[in-house]
Order: sequence, then C-alpha cells, then structure tokens
Amino acid sequence: MAPLSCSIDYYAVLGVPYTADEATIKAAYRRLAHLKHPDKNGDSPESTEEFQLLQSAYATLADRKQRRRFDRQYLPPQPRNPYNYQWHFTFSHQIFTVTGPSQTISPQPYRWGSAYSRRETRQTNDHNGMRQGDSSQDKKFTDMEEVRCRAHEIKRVAKDRVRAERDRKDMLQADLEERRERVEEMRRARQEMDDRRRELEQRLAARK
Repeated sequence: MAPLSCSIDYYAVLGVPYTADEATIKAAYRRLAHLKHPDKNGDSPESTEEFQLLQSAYATLADRKQRRRFDRQYLPPQPRNPYNYQWHFTFSHQIFTVTGPSQTISPQPYRWGSAYSRRETRQTNDHNGMRQGDSSQDKKFTDMEEVRCRAHEIKRVAKDRVRAERDRKDMLQADLEERRERVEEMRRARQEMDDRRRELEQRLAARK
C-alpha cells in the first residue's frame, strides 16, 4: 500500500527508533496490525483509517528506497555534538532527545486516534537552514505524497457525504412510515365512527 500521510512520523506510528532494522520494523508492524485491525475494532471508520496509516508506515519503512526518501524528506539532520553534551530540541510536532556519546535519537510515541485531527503545516528540513540541492527525485516523491494526501482527503469527504445522505434517506423513510401509520389510525377511527353511526341509525329505525 502506498503512503497516505502528510507530516506524520512513520517511526513514531510503528513505535520504533530511527535506527530500527527491518526485523524490528516488521515485528512492530505485526504486533500493531493485530491490535489495530478493523475486525477487532468494530469496522469503525476511525479504525480503518488507523489501519491504513499503519500499512502506509510499514510499506514506506520496509522498502529501502522509500525509507531513504522518507528520511531525507521528513527527518532533521543529526546535529554534530563533538563534546557529547546532553541536549534536546523540537522539530515539527516530534520531540527528539540526545544523550551522551551514543547520540540515540528516538521519536515521541505516536498518539493513536489523532492522525487526522492534528494536521499541521509541514516543516521539512529547515531547523538549521533549508537544505540546498534537493534532487528532482526527492521533489517528485514529495509531490506524489501531496497528491496521495489530497486523494485520501477527497475519498474521506466523499464517504462522509455518502454516509450523511444515507442517514438522511433513513430519516425520511422513518418519517414516511410514521405518517402512514397515523393515516391508517385515522382511517380506522373514521371507520369505527361510521360503524357506530350506522348502528345508531338502525336502532332509531327499529324503534319507529
């Protein structure tokens, strides 16, 4: 499945560090796929979107070429720290920490359920100045990401409209059924009144 996300850290989605190998990424995906599968969450639209996001993250990070492109586009360059000072900084909506000589950088854990409620303007490689000389291949990859994002949004909006139209039709149908029942009740009441009137007329005629 092709990536569907804009400005979302796929490493955080899978809960793995940026240095994770293929086996770690695969194991994390299997574990989350088992938990996030729509069949286990009532086939709700939210669970479907989360599962699609999970598939997009795995499809990108499991492929070496797409992972390299993603790293160049979405991750900040690791600052040099020759004296091994402890420091931290923020980049976009992710928080990075570096400690000691190992310089281990890890993403902030991803908050499921907020993938489409916190879309923000993407900041892509300008923490220490915008990178120069991006290749045309990287630009093409970014353009494709934007197209996929828009297509996904259009699809989601279309689904919402179809759902709203279906709900509206259901309400109209329920209202129509209620009116039919009222008309039927009025018809029965009128029939009862006619029957009583004829009965009274017959009694009066019998007395005469």
